[in-house]
Amino acid sequence: MIGTLLVLALGAAAWGQETASTDTVASATAAVEASTPTASAAVATPEKPAIPKSRVIVHKEAEDWEPVSVRLRPAAGGRSSFEAKVRRIGGRYRGRPSAVKVAARIHPAGEDHWLVVCVYPASLRPQRAHMEARFLIQEGYLEKVELATVRVVGGEWSADDEKEDTFSLRAKGVDFNEQMPGSAEVELSAIDPGPGPRAVNAGQARHAAFGGQDLGFVNFSWAVTGVAGERAAAPSGKGERHPSRGGGPRPAVKKPAPK
Repeated sequence: MIGTLLVLALGAAAWGQETASTDTVASATAAVEASTPTASAAVATPEKPAIPKSRVIVHKEAEDWEPVSVRLRPAAGGRSSFEAKVRRIGGRYRGRPSAVKVAARIHPAGEDHWLVVCVYPASLRPQRAHMEARFLIQEGYLEKVELATVRVVGGEWSADDEKEDTFSLRAKGVDFNEQMPGSAEVELSAIDPGPGPRAVNAGQARHAAFGGQDLGFVNFSWAVTGVAGERAAAPSGKGERHPSRGGGPRPAVKKPAPK
C-alpha cells in the first residue's frame, strides 16, 4: 500500500513538472507569435522619403554673408508658412500666422539667373504685398541672396497679384516698392532653379528684421514643386568657385533676435 502511494505521488509530481514545462513553452511561443507581427510591421514600414539633392552649390562661407546669412539644412522648409510680429513667448518664437500660396520662377540676368521664390500671405492681401526670397545663380553656384517685402502701389488686390514678382511687375511697368530686412537667416534644404514641373525648392527665412508696426520680425518658409522660366546654367566644376566670380567671405556679424 505504501509503495502504491509512493508511486502515485511521484507520478503526480512528474505530471506537474511536465504541465509547468508545457505552460512555459506555450507562453514563450505565444510571446514570440505576438511579437512577430510587430517585428514584421517594423521591417515593412517604409523609410521617410529623402529630400531631393540641391542642384545649386552653396559655399560654406555663405553662413557669414550679411545682412542675410545662408546655410544648407536638410530639415528646413518642410511646409509653406508665414508669421509676422514674431517674438519670444514662453521659450519659443511665435508670431501672427497666415495661410499662404507659393510660386517659384527663374529669370535671366545677363549671363546669370535669379531664382525667385514668392510667398503670398493672405494677411498681406489688403496691402497688395508678398514676400520674396531671391537667389542669384552664376553657373550653378549661389552667389547672392535677397529677401524683400514687395508692395504694389495703388489699386485693389486681385488673384492676379499672386502671379507676379518684382521681375514681372517691372516688365509690365507696374509701380511697386520693396523693403529689405536689416538682418535675416536663410536655411535651405533644397534649391533647384529648374525650370520644369519636377524642380523642388524648400527652405525658410528666420528672424527677418523688417521693422514697422505691420511686420516687425518675420518668419516665412516654402516647399514648392515646379519652377517656371528659362533654364539656368549648370555648375562648371566640383565645388570650386569660377575664377571670374566674386562673392568672397563676408565678416560674421551678430544678428539681432526677436524680443
